[in-house]
Amino acid sequence: LALPLLLASRRGAARRTALVLLALAWAWVAWAFHARAHAEIFLGAPWLAGAGALQALLLLLATAALHLPERLSWTAHAGTVLCALASAYPLLGPLTGHPWREAEVFGSLPEPTALATVGALLALGPRRRGLRVLLAIVPVLSLAIGGAAGWLLRT
Repeated sequence: LALPLLLASRRGAARRTALVLLALAWAWVAWAFHARAHAEIFLGAPWLAGAGALQALLLLLATAALHLPERLSWTAHAGTVLCALASAYPLLGPLTGHPWREAEVFGSLPEPTALATVGALLALGPRRRGLRVLLAIVPVLSLAIGGAAGWLLRT
């Protein structure tokens, strides 16, 4: 829940802390979700675990390239709102008829973590546009894979 507040801060340390929290979340998702929970049932799980670990490393490295503008742009505000929505992602479970124990939580499952990462990238905006694109590849692919899996499992 602290992530949107850290992103909205104008302090560099707070915004760097947001990237570190995201890196920790990606490392946890890579290990606990992909490498441990799904490795036996999904052949691509080790690859996704590796991608999540790479994402964690890239986010840690990006703390050095963080752009701290004096004034927050509209994309920064939109990114902060997207992170807040990712924090509220567990509320979708009960709204769609699933019990609370099946709620998808940021930092433990790929889709809310990816959504929060995309929001953070919009909010923080590394100096180099290429770095922002590089940091967005794994989260966008994760959202696409999660969407495809959800679509396939519902049909």
